[in-house]
Amino acid sequence: MIVSSVQNLWKLCAGVRRLSTTGPIRMADSSVAQLRVSYRDKGDVLLEDNLESKNPHQMFSIWFKKASERDDVRQPNAACLATATKSGIPSARFVLLKAFGESGYTFFTNSESRKGREIEENPVAALTIYWDALDRSVRIEGAVEKIDETESTEYFDTRPRSSQIGAHVSRQSTVISSRESLSKQNEKLEVEFRRKTSAQTVLLERLQNNSQNDGILARAE
Repeated sequence: MIVSSVQNLWKLCAGVRRLSTTGPIRMADSSVAQLRVSYRDKGDVLLEDNLESKNPHQMFSIWFKKASERDDVRQPNAACLATATKSGIPSARFVLLKAFGESGYTFFTNSESRKGREIEENPVAALTIYWDALDRSVRIEGAVEKIDETESTEYFDTRPRSSQIGAHVSRQSTVISSRESLSKQNEKLEVEFRRKTSAQTVLLERLQNNSQNDGILARAE
């Protein structure tokens, strides 16, 4: 039964992929299918009895701290954010987690970007964080809400001025006419922002977790 399910899933994925290609996919064209990872011994299997906490938020905090202390984890707060249109067409990209706790998981995005527009029309999303070095991943699903203006301004003001300007110049998910046009706009805003104390316009979103859909996953064989 398991083998059959895997085979059917593979056929489904391959079939979807073929819809966007000009010819058939041949496994011989790539060595991807042959990639294998040597998993840890059975003694390293993650068991519920071995968890430091049964509270998913506390468990996340513990794993995040471990990931942050490792030299081989470059961005422990990198997370894949999945959103969808009102009609259910999904999209995903990586964002940086900026805060987390019982009240939710906070990330930042531009309201004019594709993800910003999708969140506006369909305010639910999922975050997945994967720490390869720890063999751990965390999945968070739930409703998305804007954080209050005071909190968003406080965060934006902590960013370097160059990053604040970049947030204005970079219109996410839009076609860029040229690098030169971006440079000119950047120079123009540098002059303008010298007269201002804040350049806050980015949309900040908070992913409010749904306790019924919380998931903490670990890769162990």
